[in-house]
Amino acid sequence: MPRTSQPSEVRQSLVSYAARILGMRPYFSGKLRQKLQERAQKMGFVAAEEVIEAIISELASNKFLDDRYLAAGYVRKELRKGWGPRIILLKLIRLGVDRETAQEAILTEADLPQQKEAISHYLKKINRYDPRIQTNKLFQRGFNGAAILNRFDSATQED
Repeated sequence: MPRTSQPSEVRQSLVSYAARILGMRPYFSGKLRQKLQERAQKMGFVAAEEVIEAIISELASNKFLDDRYLAAGYVRKELRKGWGPRIILLKLIRLGVDRETAQEAILTEADLPQQKEAISHYLKKINRYDPRIQTNKLFQRGFNGAAILNRFDSATQED
């Protein structure tokens, strides 16, 4: 049976939970919102959405939540893993980052030189394949067509 608790009790419980999980690792605001909603439901709190939104906005205003910073770091990490900007954008949206923030992070962190570097690194792993297959694999990993063509053009000029 759901408890009808005081808003201050709900808030205090959810704030302490948010502080505990943010102390372990950073979260995007969408993922934290989801975790707080699950926690409120598990504890039997009803109508905790307003409290959760207030907690999220307070944490963001105090810089405990910074989706732009986390998204930029996530883009850099995924580029190092060999993923292209289109796939990274989809992953960020799935993680709860709004599209505008995700696109901004990709524009700043995954410009053409960074993409070319990531492509070069990934091509070292798949160098046994024919160039057509390499190109196909790069497209499948979400790389920009211009970056792929630019990389192959510069590779042929070096030969």
